[in-house]
Amino acid sequence: MQLLPSYQFPEKDWKGKHHISVGVEVDYRSYFGTSLSHPVQLLRNDTTLEGLVDFSAVAEQNFSDTALAEYIHDHWVMSQHWSLDAGARLSSETTGWGGAFAPRLGLSFSPDQNGRTVIRAGAGLFYSVVPLLAGDFAANPTRTVTTFDTTGTIPVMAPITYTPVYVGSLNPLTGAPLPSSPGTTPRNFTWNTEVVHKLRSDITLRAAYLESHTTYLFEITPFTSTTGEPSFLGLTNTASSRYHQAEASVHYNFREHDELNASYIWSRTRGDLNSLGSVLIPFEQPVIRPNLYGILPNDVPHRFITWAIFGLPWKMTASPLIDVHTGQAYSNIDVLQNYVGQPNGQRFAPFFSLDAKIYKDFKVPFLGSKSGKVHHIRLGFYSTNITNHHNFHDVFNNVTSANFGQFAGFMDRRDGAVIDFVD
Repeated sequence: MQLLPSYQFPEKDWKGKHHISVGVEVDYRSYFGTSLSHPVQLLRNDTTLEGLVDFSAVAEQNFSDTALAEYIHDHWVMSQHWSLDAGARLSSETTGWGGAFAPRLGLSFSPDQNGRTVIRAGAGLFYSVVPLLAGDFAANPTRTVTTFDTTGTIPVMAPITYTPVYVGSLNPLTGAPLPSSPGTTPRNFTWNTEVVHKLRSDITLRAAYLESHTTYLFEITPFTSTTGEPSFLGLTNTASSRYHQAEASVHYNFREHDELNASYIWSRTRGDLNSLGSVLIPFEQPVIRPNLYGILPNDVPHRFITWAIFGLPWKMTASPLIDVHTGQAYSNIDVLQNYVGQPNGQRFAPFFSLDAKIYKDFKVPFLGSKSGKVHHIRLGFYSTNITNHHNFHDVFNNVTSANFGQFAGFMDRRDGAVIDFVD
């Protein structure tokens, strides 16, 4: 449930024009559910048992959180050439930070009289909210991991049971008192700059750069005891990620209502791989590896995208889109699902997709208003990946003829996959 009252003050004159607004945000979030996990078998290429992951029963899970924030924002038009956006947000949360101050600043400058060139820059600190899955992480089922010998029948060591706990920035194996609940909130600092230049009345160029750094992220790490003491599946708040992006684009209006757009985007994203979302969403991962910092799965170094909107005969409209980018990253893993080589160091073939939609607007009879407004209905069709290009994004290992059916059914609901067959 969310409440968002706001107020816009009348325009103020002081060394320019000020448009000041203030507001309050109240968010109440809660969830209720149960968790059920069946045993997971890790099989070698000869189908013998390498490892077994078993899960305990778990009681019903529920958690709630309330966040309150107040903000103020001023859009200040100083002159024909300069404008400034300044704001601040103060937030508190029942589970996370008791008080978080987040300032933001944006500046816009147009050096010429006709506004053909605009230079913008901005920076801001942003606080998120504690994920509900982090609030009751300790209520998740325990997991017991057993490793077997080459015959797949005799354990090579005593089973290890991992108990989920929130550890913050501590090591639970030291015996130090652990925090009872998350006392931090993920935060992000982002800054960007861009230049927009109207080359001609029908051509606009844009160049932009953005950098983003997120800290205090929640991530899951196994803490394995070597002394026979209890082991833990710890939820920490020490993870982070970085994102860099540079973009160059062109916009072309070649008729009154027709346009063509093209953009090239370079980006780089790095971060902790065991983030809470990647491990628990949409389903809890059956095998949780030790956390590492490296290439994130959504890293796309190079991307070119172009789209257009133009008219066709009979007052129809066409809108094609071409998307070409670096193939999705993936990792090589062994039988126990441990990384082999650099995590996400492998790439699928480049992604290519041609999408298009064609539509027409029809007047709806007998629904005209007294003001003369006419209602329309839009009919058309939309097609994705018209060339049927193979855009792979999953690797299935140890697929045999006996279990191929379940993978085939899974692939029917996906764009594509690469399968490594055993027989």
